[in-house]
Amino acid sequence: MARGEPLATGIKHFDKIILPFSKKGLESKVQHNIQTNATLINEAWCELFKNYNFKVGVSVDGPPELNSKRKDLHGFQTYFRILKGIEYLSDYNIPFSIIAVVSEDSLDSATEIYEFAQDTGCKSLCINIEEKEGVNLGGVKSTEKVKEFWRQLYVAWRDSPSVRVREFDRLFRRMDFICKNKETIKNEMLPLEVELIPTISSSGEVILLSPEFADISGDKNYNFSVGNILEEPLRLILERGIKSYYVQDFIKGVRQCREECPYYSVCGGGQASNKYFEHKNINTSETQYCRNTKMALTDAILELV
Repeated sequence: MARGEPLATGIKHFDKIILPFSKKGLESKVQHNIQTNATLINEAWCELFKNYNFKVGVSVDGPPELNSKRKDLHGFQTYFRILKGIEYLSDYNIPFSIIAVVSEDSLDSATEIYEFAQDTGCKSLCINIEEKEGVNLGGVKSTEKVKEFWRQLYVAWRDSPSVRVREFDRLFRRMDFICKNKETIKNEMLPLEVELIPTISSSGEVILLSPEFADISGDKNYNFSVGNILEEPLRLILERGIKSYYVQDFIKGVRQCREECPYYSVCGGGQASNKYFEHKNINTSETQYCRNTKMALTDAILELV
């Protein structure tokens, strides 16, 4: 996992890092994904993306007035450099998605964000409602305003569905599953849904459940490292890691979600990182992230379909 802007490592070093994964027998098993602010993209980077069949995501929050928080290390706006990077991707016919962070200031701009995504030619739009996570101590707290944002975004997408919306895709898949299995779901409890999501730090430490836990050290309740890949195989680390205290604590919280929350069928038990950063405890259930990204979204769509 690369923290910050991954292209800042430089193209020669970047190519050296991923070269081992292109060896015969591995190329069909490894999918390369990258999330970038696109400001460093040029012809050379596009050639690399094409050669390794990268899936590219661009971080941009919308039109200039919505993207004003994205600045470089010198404090300058990055908007037009982002657009230039997107132009390179388009010239090389490289499909890309957009991730837009929605804050309290942009909750009224769902239509503008969707139309901006359409104008860029992206294949999909991904919405991240600002969360209390890591160094970000803020987050969106007005769930009713978030619900209205989802309503506006759905209407914009419904009227012109040329760009896929990640959150709608996920919700519709869950709804389809529920409809096809409603008799089973009625009589049996849905299974626990826990993804280990292993993250490997630059020092080889393996962290489970959330990449954000790689930045945490010295927590009195949780030791998020479950092993080091430089010392033993990943398979053994994962077998031991799933039995670790904090993973088992998270599973207890997911079990609580399953037993108590009416949204579990579309949520699956929430995210460990949100539980930790909001409550300093991952053996818990509802979070503001759940209310904004799962509950408000589900309610908004059900009222419109």
